[in-house]
Amino acid sequence: MAQLVKNLLPRRDKRMLEGIKSGSSPFGGQSQRYRHDNDDGLGTSVGRHRGSSGLSPRRSLGRLVPPPSPPEPPSPCPSHTSALPGAINSWDQTFTFECPGGQVVSNVRSAHCSTAEDRVWRFECKSVPGVSSFPEHFWTPWVNDFDGVMDFTCPFNSLVTGFKSEHSNSQEDRRWKVQCSKTAGMVTYNHALTPYQNDWDTAMDYTTAQDYYLRGIHGYQSDHHGDRRYRFDICKLRMDGC
Repeated sequence: MAQLVKNLLPRRDKRMLEGIKSGSSPFGGQSQRYRHDNDDGLGTSVGRHRGSSGLSPRRSLGRLVPPPSPPEPPSPCPSHTSALPGAINSWDQTFTFECPGGQVVSNVRSAHCSTAEDRVWRFECKSVPGVSSFPEHFWTPWVNDFDGVMDFTCPFNSLVTGFKSEHSNSQEDRRWKVQCSKTAGMVTYNHALTPYQNDWDTAMDYTTAQDYYLRGIHGYQSDHHGDRRYRFDICKLRMDGC
């Protein structure tokens, strides 16, 4: 019966049947059964086909991978006076600044260090025409919380004559007190709010125009940058002669 089936098959199918019986592949080369019989159990036959090294997958798993390099330490901050000549505070330091009698804050400079996530500060003052001293002045409570918005303007026609500030290392921010001062007959007008005077992590150098005076400070903080942006409330001034 088998001989009859063989005689009925086409020539190509006969060759395939004979190859299966002999253990060779009908498509050329050795059959799957032959490759299994010649595998030495160590995977070396597989390794010879996977790479020029000839290493088996089992042996390659034993190779040690070196650990990643540690990150570079952050660069230290420069000295406060190198970062900002004339700075009145060092990094993370509390400071208090007051203008001499009869003067108001006219210039605010600042430099930032990302390692300390803080700023150093310098202030300058200018005289008010017709005013030799301010008999009335007061310090505010803190005008912002750490990480909070700052939105303060001196009341009662008074002007900014001083700042106090302290830094928090845990929140990487500063909070502020402001000294406001006035004298009888002093009236502020033409109130305006400046654009923000610094970008994140950059220096600031703001000076009021010749006939304008500082009457407030505003700002907000970024946890991502560890910094605060600032802008200022300014005005013109007249004396009513009271």
